[in-house]
Amino acid sequence: MKLNEKLKYIFRNLINRKIRTFLTALAIIFGVFTIVSIVAVSNGLRQEVKKQLDVLGPRTVFILPVSNVNVLSGARNAQQIVNPLTMKDLNSLKRLSELELVSYWLIQRADVSFKGERITLSIYGSEPESLVHVNPNFLPEKGRIFSSSEKGVAFIGSNVAENLFSNKIEINNKIYINGKPFVVVGILKPTGASSAGANVDDIIVINIDDARDLFKGIMKDDELTTINVVIREDFDVDEVITKVEDTLRLSRKIAKNEKNDFSILSAKSIQKQVDEVLQSITLFLGSLGAISLVVGSIGIANTMFTTILERTKEIGILKALGSSNSEILSLFLLESIMIALIGGLIGYTLSFLVGLVIQNFNLPYLISINELFIAVAISVLVGTVSGLIPAYRASRLEAVVAIKEG
Repeated sequence: MKLNEKLKYIFRNLINRKIRTFLTALAIIFGVFTIVSIVAVSNGLRQEVKKQLDVLGPRTVFILPVSNVNVLSGARNAQQIVNPLTMKDLNSLKRLSELELVSYWLIQRADVSFKGERITLSIYGSEPESLVHVNPNFLPEKGRIFSSSEKGVAFIGSNVAENLFSNKIEINNKIYINGKPFVVVGILKPTGASSAGANVDDIIVINIDDARDLFKGIMKDDELTTINVVIREDFDVDEVITKVEDTLRLSRKIAKNEKNDFSILSAKSIQKQVDEVLQSITLFLGSLGAISLVVGSIGIANTMFTTILERTKEIGILKALGSSNSEILSLFLLESIMIALIGGLIGYTLSFLVGLVIQNFNLPYLISINELFIAVAISVLVGTVSGLIPAYRASRLEAVVAIKEG
C-alpha cells in the first residue's frame, strides 16, 4: 500500500468517526494551545523589556537603596530602607572619571488635586538637564521641560493629562501637589515604559528644589531616592559597575563580610532577572500543558485500541490481500499521529487567533513560525508514543483469526 493510499484510507476512517476524532484530539488541542501561548507571551515580554532597555541604552545604570529589586513589576521590593542613599554617596561617584553623568531623583507619593478632584500619584524631583540623558522616555509631546531655575512648574505623564481626572489637563493649567500650586509646562509623550518603579505615563516631574521642600519631613535633608549614572563610551560597562559598587561600599562603610544594602541595575542585569523569572513561569505553566498532552496521549491510545477491536476483520482482510506486518503497523501508527497532528494544528491556530486579539490591546504576545514547528513536533511525538503499542498489536494479528473474530 502506497503512502497516498494509506493517507486516503486514514482520512476516510477519521471522517467516518469525526466526533470521536475531535473528542480524542481535544486534550491535545488544549495542551498545544497552552504551551504555544505560554511561549508566545514569554517571547512578547522579552521583546517588550528589550525594547525599553534599548531606549535606556546599555550604559545607563540605576542605583537603589534596597538590596533586592523586582524588575518585572518595575517596583522596589517591599522592604524597609535601612540605609538611604545620600549626597555623600552621590559625591563619591562624581569623582569617578569613568562616569559621564551622575544625577539623582527624589521620588515620593503625594496627593494631586485638579479642579476639585484629588488622587495619589508618584512625584519625581529631578534636575531637568539630566532627565532625558538618563531616560529618553522623558520627552514632552506638548510644551517643554522646565529649566533648573524655574520653580512652581511641572510636566506630567500623558495618562495624568488625559485620563486620571474628569477634566483633561492642558498646558498652563494649575495643579496642586500636597496643597502647593504648580503650573503645567509640559506633557510627556505616551510610552508605557517604567522608571524607578512607576509608569512614566502616570507620573509628575518637578524641580529638584521644589521636591526637597515638598518632601520635607518625609525624607532626610540629604536623602536621595535613586542615583542615576551614565558610563562613558570608552570604558567597559561591567568593569565600571564593579568600581561603582566598590565606591559605594566604601562610602556607605559596608564591611567585607556584609552584603550590599543597595542595588545596581543595568540593562544587562535587568534582562538577566527578567529571563530568570520568565523561565520559571514558563516551566510552571508549561507543566499544565504537558499534563494535558499526557491525558491526550492516553486518550489517543484508548481510541486506537477501540479502533483495532472494531476493525479486526478489516485488518484480517488487508493481511489476506497481502499487507505485511510493517504495513499494518505503519497504517495505524500514521492514524494515531494524524489525530495528534489535527489537535496540534487546531491548538496552534487557536493560539494564533488569540494573539491577534491580544495584540489589539497592546499586550505582549509574539507568535512565529517557530511555534508552528513546536506544535507539529509535539503532535508527532505524542501520536507516535500513543499509537505504537496499539499499532504493534494490530500488526501481530493473524489474518484467519482476525477475519474469524471480526
